[in-house]
Amino acid sequence: MKKIDQDNRLIAEFMGKYNVHDTNGHWECNNCGHQWSAILEDNEVPIIHSDCKPDIINLAKYHISWDWLMPVVEKIESLGYSYDRINADIFINTQKGENVIPNPMDGNIMTMLQKTYKAVVEFITWYNEKNSYASTNK
Repeated sequence: MKKIDQDNRLIAEFMGKYNVHDTNGHWECNNCGHQWSAILEDNEVPIIHSDCKPDIINLAKYHISWDWLMPVVEKIESLGYSYDRINADIFINTQKGENVIPNPMDGNIMTMLQKTYKAVVEFITWYNEKNSYASTNK
């Protein structure tokens, strides 16, 4: 899977648009409720069955469209984080003002859409790791 596809899938899962969940080897599609059984290795990723939007990754335009990306920024803000643009830099901060992602800029060669996309992907990765750690240390 290409990096763009992986990142778009990460965002789609965060937005609840492309997700399955495991209940002890029994998978259920969150889009339509279809269920199937499969035991996967740790590094395997479940594939959405062919009846339920299998091409959402190919259709996702988070990396090229503000119309797709801004709802993601809005969801991040709804979770209590702030999205700030200062000059050409983008920051996603906690309520205490702490930057939660490394500065995602690659000089001035990236467009603002590309910078926002990269910041969103880094935030979601950080957010998922933070929540995974919190849930395993209860």
